[in-house]
Amino acid sequence: FKRGAFSLAYAARAPIMPVALIGTYESLPRKQTLPNWGKPVEVRIGKPIYPREVPANESRAEEVRLMREAEEAVRKLLGGEL
Repeated sequence: FKRGAFSLAYAARAPIMPVALIGTYESLPRKQTLPNWGKPVEVRIGKPIYPREVPANESRAEEVRLMREAEEAVRKLLGGEL
């Protein structure tokens, strides 16, 4: 997770949508050019995470909070793996 995307979301007051993709490696392993057709990929979408209104001098802390909360949400969607 990189803070830049969360800085943009905070500036735009846009919610963060946690998303986890399961089975992508089995569908398209590293160094393989064509996918393994028939291998399912599951998409799990979490609840949106909304930025809070904070004073300008606390915006960096809010961006970090968004990033950490999104990382934890994705971890839960993956069943604890990340």
